[in-house]
Amino acid sequence: MNKFEEAENSYHLYQNRAKKYYQQLISNLNSASFLLQLEADYKRLKSPPSGVANIVGYWVDKVYSNAPPMSDAKAFLNYLDGKKQLHNYLDRSIGYIFLRDLGKDLSKQEVQSDIEQIVGKLEDKIVRSILQNSAPKKSFLSLLFKKSCEYNAESALVWLIEKLQLIQNNIPPQLSSEQALRKLVKIVAGVVMIAIDTAPKTLTKEERGRRYAKAVRLGYAYGLTYPFIDDILDHSSVLTAEEKLMFSDMIRTTLVEQGVPVLQPLGGENGDFIYFVYQELKEAFQTIKNHQFDSNIKDFYQKAYLFFNSQELDRAKIITNTTYSNEDIFIPLILKSASSRLMARSVLGGGGDSDFDDNMFYYGIYNQFNDDIKDIDSDLLQGVVTPYTYYLKHYKKRADLVNPYEIYWSVVFTLIYVVYKEEPIAKKLILERTINAHKSLCSQKGLRGYHAFMDVFKTRSNSFNSLIKKITLTSPNIYWFDKLISVQITDYFYNKKTDAAIYSEELKRIGNFINKNLKIEQQQRHSGLDETLVEAANYSLGSGGKRLRPMLAYIAGVDMFGIKQELLIPLFKSIEYMHTSSLIFDDKPTQDNAEKRRGRAALHVKYGSESLAELTGVFIILKAVEEQASLSGFDATIINRLIKYSAEIVEAMCKGQYMDLSSKEERLTLEQLENLSFYKTGLAIEASLMMPAVLKEATDERVDKLKVFARHAGIAFQIRDDILDEQGDPDKMGKPIEMDKRNRNATFVTVLGVENAKIELYRHYFRAMDALDEMPSKTDFLRFILDYFVLHNR
Repeated sequence: MNKFEEAENSYHLYQNRAKKYYQQLISNLNSASFLLQLEADYKRLKSPPSGVANIVGYWVDKVYSNAPPMSDAKAFLNYLDGKKQLHNYLDRSIGYIFLRDLGKDLSKQEVQSDIEQIVGKLEDKIVRSILQNSAPKKSFLSLLFKKSCEYNAESALVWLIEKLQLIQNNIPPQLSSEQALRKLVKIVAGVVMIAIDTAPKTLTKEERGRRYAKAVRLGYAYGLTYPFIDDILDHSSVLTAEEKLMFSDMIRTTLVEQGVPVLQPLGGENGDFIYFVYQELKEAFQTIKNHQFDSNIKDFYQKAYLFFNSQELDRAKIITNTTYSNEDIFIPLILKSASSRLMARSVLGGGGDSDFDDNMFYYGIYNQFNDDIKDIDSDLLQGVVTPYTYYLKHYKKRADLVNPYEIYWSVVFTLIYVVYKEEPIAKKLILERTINAHKSLCSQKGLRGYHAFMDVFKTRSNSFNSLIKKITLTSPNIYWFDKLISVQITDYFYNKKTDAAIYSEELKRIGNFINKNLKIEQQQRHSGLDETLVEAANYSLGSGGKRLRPMLAYIAGVDMFGIKQELLIPLFKSIEYMHTSSLIFDDKPTQDNAEKRRGRAALHVKYGSESLAELTGVFIILKAVEEQASLSGFDATIINRLIKYSAEIVEAMCKGQYMDLSSKEERLTLEQLENLSFYKTGLAIEASLMMPAVLKEATDERVDKLKVFARHAGIAFQIRDDILDEQGDPDKMGKPIEMDKRNRNATFVTVLGVENAKIELYRHYFRAMDALDEMPSKTDFLRFILDYFVLHNR
């Protein structure tokens, strides 16, 4: 038997198992008793208060009636805490995760103890930090980073963050990048949960850290299949039909032959994208393969082939085909939904668990049905065949078609009474979660659309249909922690994308506004003097540059403090003048000895004169002071205070530069590196934010938070520069790389190495983000700038 025959044989074994499950679901439909039983279950789930005849609206906790929306996590969790329902909310949510993702038996005391322990930790750590946070949805990754620190696995999360950024930058515009990343992050979280859950209790902290890091990488490798296989092949226009066929054949060959085939050169507009996807998937496959034990390798490939082949059978269906049998529709659905969950454990390379495998095999289709209900409109639009779309398209002419909505309720019944053997907690959770899916459908389609859906897919029991409609339409929402996290993740990536679009354009506008005011005009009262210094100054100012420091001053002054931009023009000029002066001195042979700056010859090289460069640097500094003194619309005392503060900052930065020059070939400590970076870079960022604060006479509390942000943002920016000096593209940067190594400078990279430097970069990034979270509103622009600090490549 060759490898392909082995793969097909394994597939058919699972296929036969799926057929038995399907027949079990059909047998429920042949008797109306299962609907009567579920109707009774819903009526008993929560009895109404004495004297109330109608159970509708009382079957779930009334505490949720006035709850704020989950999109406002702070207000929502604060509300539950005030109602003394936070613990119950978390307990139900974590219990459901144990049921759905870990395949646990909730009747076991050790399982309940594990749930209670996690709930306690969530209350004490994660949720409490969210309640104290003015904008938790902005920085959910900071919680993950802090969790990684507990396992000494920060490098794994830094690696994941960089990978997520890479994927977000390369998702085709036809696909929703935030939804793709949400699914990817959920898969990573699921694999990490399984890794932690299956870890022996005797593991040391270091061993747990390695297990956590391994799970992050394996979870990403598996999760990558959703955006880069499932979403791409499902979509009608991302790839051509020929490209899809080639892509599918390569994946099939990889799983059967247990090795990635060579990608042949591609042309066309999708060539570069396909090559990128190929490289990422190849790396992901190799990561999973390398972590498989010999005893598990066969099981992994079987489940992977099962997952892929069942998806391919589903994808190949054409909605206009009138000949598909019920088994054609449902069997691949059972297989792909079951195998997607089985794979989450298989990628870790551990041994089999029959209870887990059984529970996941039967449970998978329940979640798939919930997704298919929610996606019915978009699936119809794209011609995707699901039980719902196919039934809706053909039920009037095909009396033999099974109503998928009844199958859905048959699954609910089977889970409760066969798989979980009527265990009370599991029963309640499944009944509640099912109504949650109905309420989502109603919210998405609207009242009229929901009624239209129910009119087509209603079950044979009118009383059951009526009860479910009433509960759906009149009961309060019931909320789940995993849904809240899902909303936060989606919002995070959506906000990143939209903010980037909005603020990139705004930065261009601000940059243009600053640039048109920077040129130094020749002074008429000294017209008899040589103007070479003015020309040299304008040469340096006109060499481009990001203008980050005056931009920060603009954001603080105009956006945060509401000062008119025209009043701040002298301030913007002075800040860029001081920065440009520092660069002129930096480039001199006595300091960094750089021959290029911003893609052009450094000033001392351009004019062939170090003395001219020195005099130009001094000239620009004094022009900065002159501009500050010319500020109007502010009290003279405030302007004097600003000039004094500015002078103190320049003095401190000079000392910082001397510290840098004196540290050559020295082995600095992390604390010394941070102090050096703060004086080299952080102080200039602080000054850019503080000068508008001085003019506005901002409160001490706000000033202190801005200083904390500036310190960590500045250090992060310096670390990124250190990394770019080691790994950057000189053409993009406009200057040579490896200057620090050549000059024997002490940097985060030369002292810590690139990987540990990245950890420190994100440590300061998240501390800066935390500082923004503690500020009042109007910090979104600063968040965008902070992202630029850690992601810029030039």
